[in-house]
Amino acid sequence: MRSAIVLLSLWAAAAAAEPRALVRAARVLDVQKGTWSADQGIVVAGGRIESVLPFAQARSGAPDAAIIDLGDLSVLPGFADCHAHLLGNLKDISAIGSLRMSSAQGAIWGVSNLKEWLDRGFTTVRDAGEIDGAYGQFALREGVARGFIQGPRIYAAGSYVTVTGGHGDANQLGDHRPFVPQRLRGPLHRPAIFHGCFQIPLLCVPGCRVLQQIDELAGPLHVIDVRPWE
Repeated sequence: MRSAIVLLSLWAAAAAAEPRALVRAARVLDVQKGTWSADQGIVVAGGRIESVLPFAQARSGAPDAAIIDLGDLSVLPGFADCHAHLLGNLKDISAIGSLRMSSAQGAIWGVSNLKEWLDRGFTTVRDAGEIDGAYGQFALREGVARGFIQGPRIYAAGSYVTVTGGHGDANQLGDHRPFVPQRLRGPLHRPAIFHGCFQIPLLCVPGCRVLQQIDELAGPLHVIDVRPWE
């Protein structure tokens, strides 16, 4: 018990001693009010924003913080990309691109993709679906959340619910005649739900015939064989 208390005390002391930074910005945009605030100080510690105050007030509250003066630059809140795909080489979107890349390679590309989003000012991304049967998008989400890799906050989707040969069909070499079976591989979507997917994309391409077949099967939840309480 004594060792645990000592270790906890050392951890707390290290956390308290972590240096803080004070970013001085000529202007900061408040998106909730729709207004700009001049000469602001942003106190950052441990990779997180502690406060946003007028610079003089922020300086008095954090006298030991290292100052990063942005000059005449303006600061905006982090952007949110509401339609993103995390895995693979995003510059190769050919029909057979996924056939040239393993699941592990796709996840490694994903690490690079996340850093690029972050460097461009995006602090949140909503994954719109992946075709990776190993669910690399959830591994990336957990990696960012645990601090293993750098990247924006991720709201990850499960695999696509789609028709054979339709948009999002992972089987590039299969029968491409559009058809909606009685159950669109419902059990395969339960792992995505287990991993805490933010959404399951339902893709209705090509067109009206697919929607008609889905309606005949009593709606999307029945099609993917997922109970409403799941």
